[in-house]
Amino acid sequence: MTTQSQPPPPSPAAEPPPSVRGVYIAAYVLLGLLLAWILVQRWLRPLVLEEPLSVVSSQPADGSTVRLPGAGSPIDSRVDPNTASWAELTSLPRVGEAMARRIVEYRENLAARAPGQPAFTCPQDLEAIHGIGPKTIELMAPHLKFPASRPN
Repeated sequence: MTTQSQPPPPSPAAEPPPSVRGVYIAAYVLLGLLLAWILVQRWLRPLVLEEPLSVVSSQPADGSTVRLPGAGSPIDSRVDPNTASWAELTSLPRVGEAMARRIVEYRENLAARAPGQPAFTCPQDLEAIHGIGPKTIELMAPHLKFPASRPN
């Protein structure tokens, strides 16, 4: 008869010898100090600005003209939607590239049907373009200029 020997029961996790345990404690202390230093640095110098940067416009509130010191004549900073390129139209509030291209396309279609006539004679004429409503017109109006004479 052969007797089978059973393996000994698993022992609880063995603790490291005292000399190694000191190394672990020192490593944890150093990691804790490093984490505390990083947190203090982030608190003193955050990556994200707490206040957004603002761009100061050189255009007056009425939107008419800008007079530079020493300049002989005033600079008109408004955009004429009858002659502006789509890139110039993107400088208007709430007008992105797609909207600017729709304005140019609408203007060119009207010019083909009625040559010599401006497509837009007042800000409200822009409401014919998909995506432009009264609120957008209200924001854009100070930045627009139109021909001096209206066609009959």
